[in-house]
Formats: sequence, structure tokens, C-alpha cells
Amino acid sequence: MALRKEKITRLFFTTGIHGSERCWRKLVNAGPFFDADAVILSGDILGVGLQLVVQEPSGRWRTQFMGETVQVASRGDLGGLEAKIRAAGRYPYRIPAEEVAAFSASAERRQKAYRSQAVQSLESWRELAEAKLAPGGRKIIITPGSGDPPFVGNILGQSPVIEWAERRIVWLDDIHPMVCEGATGPTPWAAAGEMAEEDLLQTLKAQIKELDKASEAVFDFHAPPYRSGLDDAPIGIDGTVHRDWGAGYGGCRFMPVGSRAVRKAIEIYQPLLGLHGLAHGAQGVVRIGRTVCLNPGSLYAEGVLSGYLATLDSRGVRDYQPIRG
Repeated sequence: MALRKEKITRLFFTTGIHGSERCWRKLVNAGPFFDADAVILSGDILGVGLQLVVQEPSGRWRTQFMGETVQVASRGDLGGLEAKIRAAGRYPYRIPAEEVAAFSASAERRQKAYRSQAVQSLESWRELAEAKLAPGGRKIIITPGSGDPPFVGNILGQSPVIEWAERRIVWLDDIHPMVCEGATGPTPWAAAGEMAEEDLLQTLKAQIKELDKASEAVFDFHAPPYRSGLDDAPIGIDGTVHRDWGAGYGGCRFMPVGSRAVRKAIEIYQPLLGLHGLAHGAQGVVRIGRTVCLNPGSLYAEGVLSGYLATLDSRGVRDYQPIRG
């Protein structure tokens, strides 16, 4: 009698794309490219800010991009410049030179412009995902990060090819449920979606208690577990804490920015797999008890999609490997 082939489930997981259109395009293609049964994006979805593209009286356009002043004259070159800005995770915003001072002085105008550009970007992302994924019947499972406001889900969640999974149980296959939470504990960045650790732990427990077997689950928690090494963020020479590692950040001192509540939930319930983000430079794998915890890190500003490809079977996590490209 022929042996029955065991069902395996392949996951592609990423986080921290921060508005990078290039990363989003790669993510949309990740399912068919890696033959993944589930593609998961966990938090830090919105761009990091506006990029002013200033129209001079001469008709030329200029901006500061990657530390350099860039000037273009033609509409074609302007479109190319704006595409590079979007690829790096910022929203280009055209403005006449005479309006820059007033715009910079008005927080209300800046916030309104940022939201307008973010909405346009998310709507175009949704359309791209539908065009690419609908014919093949694939979906992307998305949860927010602590800095992603509700309108992100309101826009992306309208798509039939996007499963907005925040605070919902998502079944990855017949065996493995996934618990999804984008909120974090307090961090140096004081995002709107942060919670007191005690409240976050209760929020996590309420969801986990819906499971029959937490030991067979995946925990998709944007915050990494506290003092796990997956939550190390560098302290710059000016004393500020950065999400990314890089030049000018000192490179010698680090601060844990993860969640005590997330660590405690993992220690208590011991899921198969933990999927985490938040600290962009802390790519890696750690075990907390039997739980394999992953943080793919983020290179969104370079247009590089960082992820992990993980395989689950009936016995647990079969394998995992980092992906960057």
C-alpha cells in the first residue's frame, strides 16, 4: 500500500515595508514565486513621511533624496524621480516653492497631505494586488503595526485578495491557526497603537483562549518578545533610539524595544512559531522553549523585501530560511 504523503504548509512572512512600492510589488509576487500557501505581512505598512518635490519659478523640480539635492526639468524625469521616492518608502508631494514655508509651519496641512498621499498609495496597492492575485485565487494576510491607523485596514480590507486579520484567528491549514495582533507595548516611538503591557497581555490571552490547542498555533505578533535579541534597536550618538541599524547610530549600544506581554504569552502557551517585526535591524531566529521566533528585519528604504520562508507539517516547524531580494 502506498504511503500517504504528508501535507505541508509553506509560509512567506515579511514586515516593515513602510510604504515602499517596490517591496509591495515583490510581496504581491511572493506567493506564486515561492509557491507559498500563505503570504503574511505584519505591520509597519504606511510610508515613513512626505517627500517634498518643490517646483521652482523656472519650472524645474527639486528635492532632497538620499542626502543629495536632485533636480529635474521634464515631466518624464519627474515621474522617474517620484517612482524612486515611492520605492524608498516615502510619499512624493509636489508643491510650489512659494508655498513651502507656510506648508512646513502648518502641522494640520502636513498631516492632511500625508493622509491624502497614503490613501492614494494604498488604493493603488489594492488594485495591483487584485490584478495580480485574483486570477490565481491567492491572498495576502495582513495585520497592522502599532503605527498603522484604522484607515489602512479600511482600504486594504476591501479587497477580496487581502485578508485583514487583526485580532482574528486565521487558519493556515486544517491544523494550524494563527493569532494576529498589531499592537505593541510602550516603545521609544510612542505610536498610537501602543498599549500598557498588562492590557496587551490580556488582549493576547483573550484571543489565545479561543484556540483548542495553542501548541499548534502560529503567533503573528508585530512586537517581538522582550530581551530576545529580536528586539534590539540601536541608540544613536544623540541618544535617540532607531528602528534600523546603520551608519551614525553608534553601533555599540542597544536597547530592547520588544514586549514583555508577548514574551510571557509565548512562554505560557508555547506555540509552534512566532512571527515578529518592529525592530528593523534585529533580523534573526531565537527559540523560547519550543517556540521558534522569527524577525525578518527590514530593508524597505533600499527596496529590498526581507522575509522568512517557513514550512509547517503535523509535527511542527519543519524548516525556515531567510529571504532577501
